[in-house]
Amino acid sequence: MASAARKPERFQTQAGTIEQGMEVVDADEKHVGIVDKVANGQIALSRADETGGEQTYIPLSLIDGIGEGKVILAGRGDASFGVEAAH
Repeated sequence: MASAARKPERFQTQAGTIEQGMEVVDADEKHVGIVDKVANGQIALSRADETGGEQTYIPLSLIDGIGEGKVILAGRGDASFGVEAAH
């Protein structure tokens, strides 16, 4: 008997609903990462996408839109883009 596939977590934000596993792209549609979770006003990217082992966080304020299974970021005017958050 096969077990049911686990549904991705869904996170409600002011920009819309973000699902675990969604792709995050920059304003030029370049891959930034994959959503692991949303907490404390930030998107935590999946560590599987990371090269240095530290989890990357992106402030929700950088979201330009959500659509077609992607989180689209605005231009990189925020100096904290991709900065690791204090835990």
